Amino acid sequence: MALAGLYTHIGEYVTFTILTKKASPMFAEIHNKRKRQPIILKQENEQDWLQDDLNESDVTELINLQFNDYELEAYTVSKDLFSPRVNSDIDIITSKVEYAELNTLF
Repeated sequence: MALAGLYTHIGEYVTFTILTKKASPMFAEIHNKRKRQPIILKQENEQDWLQDDLNESDVTELINLQFNDYELEAYTVSKDLFSPRVNSDIDIITSKVEYAELNTLF
């Protein structure tokens, strides 16, 4: 899966960002406060996004292409995934976890 992003060089550093847009119904459930989602590129559009000669119209067209929610699987994972106090470099960190308070989402 590829996400649309931008990068730049600032001195010796490379910085980047992942672009987002208004959330689809599934992502609105996941990111329910900001209702945003990353721009997911279909495989056939990945190389288009990487072209050096994209103009504003090309970028807008690629950003507005829809990636169907039914092609994705969503589930809750460990809250430790982003904890600086926990070593999250383990295979099971992205395994499905059930949280009673979230039983209405997925």
